[in-house]
Amino acid sequence: MSKEEKVEQEYFTVREVAKKLNLSPVTVRKMIKDGVIAAISFGSRSLRVDKGLLEDYIQKLEREHSYRK
Repeated sequence: MSKEEKVEQEYFTVREVAKKLNLSPVTVRKMIKDGVIAAISFGSRSLRVDKGLLEDYIQKLEREHSYRK
């Protein structure tokens, strides 16, 4: 793949995800462990969440919330 073909991806840390979802980092890590939020491991202790996947998850939550009204 050439440099021009590379798609730049953006990732969030657990702390950044927690802030966006108004949750604690511990809760976000548990959600990742339970498979609720997909994450990529970089090294032994570093987790990152893809921006697109997080946005999809947030939209899913918003749709579910609007159905319950």
